[in-house]
Amino acid sequence: MGPSLKSQSNLFIAPQSGNKEVTWRNGKGENGKMWEFHSVGDAFENGASFTVTKGGRVPKPNYSKQQYFKVLDAKSVRFLTRSSGVL
Repeated sequence: MGPSLKSQSNLFIAPQSGNKEVTWRNGKGENGKMWEFHSVGDAFENGASFTVTKGGRVPKPNYSKQQYFKVLDAKSVRFLTRSSGVL
């Protein structure tokens, strides 16, 4: 299906050990190549990484005026989530 993902202004914190890659492609060979990941203004800590793909096929969201919102900087994540807990 050619999935794509655009991550914007997120904070990624890797575990102390183990895999530190944020993205994961399910599929080998040609299917794995169809995935497209793009990172815009994300923050990475403790060695977290995000493998960005080439291509630029990720479309911009088509928000109406009622759905539009300003995206804050990734530095604001801790402030915005300071009172959040386990789901």
